Amino acid sequence: MNDKIKRMLRNEIRQM
Repeated sequence: MNDKIKRMLRNEIRQM
């Protein structure tokens, strides 16, 4: 997985 995708996924989890 790309680092950008990993960061986006983490950001989404933080928003939850």
